[in-house]
Amino acid sequence: MVSVASRRSSVRANVTISPIIIDWNGVAPKFFSMIHDALSGEVAIDLSDFNAVAGTNLGELIARYSILGSRSNISLRADNLSFEFPSLVPGDVELTLRIMETTVTAFGQAFPGHRFSAVQAGLFDHAEILDDKDAVDYLARYAIAGVDHAFGNVKTVHQPAVRFGATAADGAWRANCTLEKSELLANGLFMNLDVVLPNVDEGAGFRDWLDCFRAVFDGCANALELEWSIGNP
Repeated sequence: MVSVASRRSSVRANVTISPIIIDWNGVAPKFFSMIHDALSGEVAIDLSDFNAVAGTNLGELIARYSILGSRSNISLRADNLSFEFPSLVPGDVELTLRIMETTVTAFGQAFPGHRFSAVQAGLFDHAEILDDKDAVDYLARYAIAGVDHAFGNVKTVHQPAVRFGATAADGAWRANCTLEKSELLANGLFMNLDVVLPNVDEGAGFRDWLDCFRAVFDGCANALELEWSIGNP
């Protein structure tokens, strides 16, 4: 096993809402009030952090909270509640998960006529190899024979990477994982993991979704023979 530690990551999630929100009268103010009441104990909230985007059709309506005015945001659309947290350092992970969990819980209380029916979550993570292994040497195990000679007289540099998918036998989740050399770290690896929970149990909550995502992440890391550390949430 090769030990790696996260240095910079991005988290995203889309939680499907059922039924969709068709009548938007008062929805944005209710969403903003929900965010203010739920998160004011976690982060400093300013009125300028809230914005609503109108459109000519239902799919273009968005109520968004930009956390501390940054690119990190929580958005409500007609059919989903979404989260975007780019460029996190390991110390940000615990707060990020707490914000997400608090928001999911608060949404259920503020919008009792709606439930969550599916979850799509993704992680982009740049991690650095901790031991004396080399990232290029590690990825060499995934090299495709013949690539170096496939371009004739054109000199090439083979850059091995791996991508694979996995699906739970009972259909509870499906995932796609990509691993390649990090362009940010000299001896780093970049993982892109997408996980979909297509049918969320109505009694399940954020922690259940998170436990599933972690289990899938650990499975992918094990398949790649990596011990991957991302913060300490």
